[in-house]
Amino acid sequence: MVPSIRILSCVALVLAVGCTSAKVVREGNGWRETENKDGKTDISITSSDPKVLADIAKTHADARIRGQAQSQISDPAVVADIVKVEKDAPLRRKMVDRLTDETLLKSLAQSDPDDGIKQAAASRADMLKTVDPKHPEFSGWSCCKPGTWVKWKVEVKTNGERSSVEIVRTLLECCPERVVLEQKIAATGKSLQGVPRDFLTRFDVAYGRKVEDEGTMQLQGKTVKGKWVRHNFQRGADIAQVRRWMNTDVPGGVARIDMEGSPEGQPLSSLMAVATSWERK
Repeated sequence: MVPSIRILSCVALVLAVGCTSAKVVREGNGWRETENKDGKTDISITSSDPKVLADIAKTHADARIRGQAQSQISDPAVVADIVKVEKDAPLRRKMVDRLTDETLLKSLAQSDPDDGIKQAAASRADMLKTVDPKHPEFSGWSCCKPGTWVKWKVEVKTNGERSSVEIVRTLLECCPERVVLEQKIAATGKSLQGVPRDFLTRFDVAYGRKVEDEGTMQLQGKTVKGKWVRHNFQRGADIAQVRRWMNTDVPGGVARIDMEGSPEGQPLSSLMAVATSWERK
């Protein structure tokens, strides 16, 4: 009987130790620092109030605590405010990588005193695509939540040569005035460059002579029938034709994009981008 009592006592002691709350080293309004089992400390944010969170992220004297609060900021406007006031270079770089304001990014890329921030801002700006309410994809994206994504297979033909790349478009921000998408290469996480970038940014517009019709296309291995809308336009010395195949199953409402364009001083090139997979949040 005695051994059983000893065993139960040991179990109770272990449970008691395991249930002991972490030692609080210090805490303040909306944050707490506790000691962990390794003798180090962990930072946790204890408030869900956006104003308290933003205040910690912008003004707290401890960079660790600011950084923890900054990681939980989701409001694009607050992210932009933090970039303007943050003094710690690594923290500021992380926030620049989350910016959705193209105007601010271009300004940072041109005139920020930190060369690292200049490069980060330029790279981030190259990844963003802003869609206004007149664009055919606006209504399709405006009903989605941030984090929604579409993967595209993009094939380009120029100078008789063919190339292909997979890209991912992810919804970052949605408001009545605009939709902001992140557009990057699936394999590397980097921004598009060259002819594919020209087509999917510079020529991905919706004005000029408009023609509508119906047809069939391949989507995820199936033949589907749908409406397409084509725009023919000339902008300066650029001449282009853009046809979008509409499909409400795909976030953004476009399942395929066919483009032909002749940028100033360059030969005629063509692009076909087809949605291959997607996820709604």
